[in-house]
Amino acid sequence: MGILPLVVGRWWFGSRGLTKDGVHGNTASLFFKGVTEDASIDFLVSLLSRGFSAEQKAFSRKVTHTSAVEDDLNGLETEIKVLLGPRWSTVAQTAKVQEARRALVLLYAHLLRLPVNNEVLRKEQATLILRAPTLLTSLLTMTLSRNWAASSLQLMHLHAYLAQAILPSPLIESPSTALLQYPNVKKEDTATVRSGEVSELLSNLSDKDVASGVRAAAASSGKLDIIDAKFKVIGERIVTPNAIVNLLFRAQVVPRLNAEGKDKETELSIEEAKAAAKALDERENTFLATRHETEPLDDEATDLTKFVHAPHWPENRKPSWWVMICNQPGDKIIFGPQKFSDVPEASGSTSGLGAKGRLYKLQFQSPPQVGNYAFRAVFVSDTFVGDDLTMDLTYC
Repeated sequence: MGILPLVVGRWWFGSRGLTKDGVHGNTASLFFKGVTEDASIDFLVSLLSRGFSAEQKAFSRKVTHTSAVEDDLNGLETEIKVLLGPRWSTVAQTAKVQEARRALVLLYAHLLRLPVNNEVLRKEQATLILRAPTLLTSLLTMTLSRNWAASSLQLMHLHAYLAQAILPSPLIESPSTALLQYPNVKKEDTATVRSGEVSELLSNLSDKDVASGVRAAAASSGKLDIIDAKFKVIGERIVTPNAIVNLLFRAQVVPRLNAEGKDKETELSIEEAKAAAKALDERENTFLATRHETEPLDDEATDLTKFVHAPHWPENRKPSWWVMICNQPGDKIIFGPQKFSDVPEASGSTSGLGAKGRLYKLQFQSPPQVGNYAFRAVFVSDTFVGDDLTMDLTYC
């Protein structure tokens, strides 16, 4: 009888100060007051470090301060200063509390892929990195509550930068930055790559061992493909005012490299296309009639994307994506974002009616006025840098 109250008590006193996003109330307050609409990526990383420091204090978690730890921490900061120059001086000014500065150094050491040799700091860094997604989710709640598209998108992108340990650029990101996700690829290897495609990188690599590693990593990290997307209202052929609208989309994961010698897909005959269209329509209507945001899987489904290439993440990494509906300029979030995962790998036909994929939906209420409405569906990866997809959609 004495054990249960103790367990319940520990749970209660350990969780009652948490928000629905799973962070301490003091951390949420810090985020709400600190985040701005035009926050730079460096400022958001700094805010993340301050949030982690606030949680450590709120939960009375002490960090180890020894001369060896401090010497190694100062050594890491010196390396970061050399690599970032004035950029580090600017961002370091935003984290003046000692614990926040320590977390900031460990975050940038991770983003710069600097080796952390001190065991205490290495464990602390892993704890910080694994805690980051929850803290970023809380930060995202703050920006979404104010309908800030730019900083919300920055926060979503930060998930992938941390997952792949890539330093985000404070300016407009080059498409070739995403290629740094691959093993042993250096910035100079991507200097002449313009498209950001793995195939172009491979054609420029002279080191066969590096090229082999890139191929292997690309094979284990497919990219999201949206087969089709549309707006649908249950029981209606058009979208009526104040109706519950579904952004219905069919998704699959496709290889980043085309298989050599792959046969060209066979086009469906007219009769086959009609039958496939009818079957897809029935499948969509069946799914829309459920309360699920994700189409239920067949019991024998084995083609889901599982763990993917993320060697710098402290644990195995399973990819997820966000979907949101923005205005067509993309500077205002209208609905969402909503997260989805367990996207199947493409098999058989990969396009059109012949592609299977998996159905997902995002529900929202249509405007009360009749009219033509133009939206942009935006898909963002939480694991791979540079994998955003956009689709312009309209209804009337």
